[in-house]
Amino acid sequence: MSGGRLPITWYEADHVNKQPMTSMPLSPNPNLGYPGRTYKFFNGLAVYPFGYGLSYTQLKYPFV
Repeated sequence: MSGGRLPITWYEADHVNKQPMTSMPLSPNPNLGYPGRTYKFFNGLAVYPFGYGLSYTQLKYPFV
């Protein structure tokens, strides 16, 4: 199967400004107001979610 699907999630541009690049923890830090670095902690809307894009294959599953 081939396709042009995204391997990552694209977040809104201002998400990168919510914590400095030097902050390495993945989980949120409420004391500093950092939202966390992975999709597990993101509560907003993604611009393009993981797997978004074109598919060049049509899959058909037979119902049993």
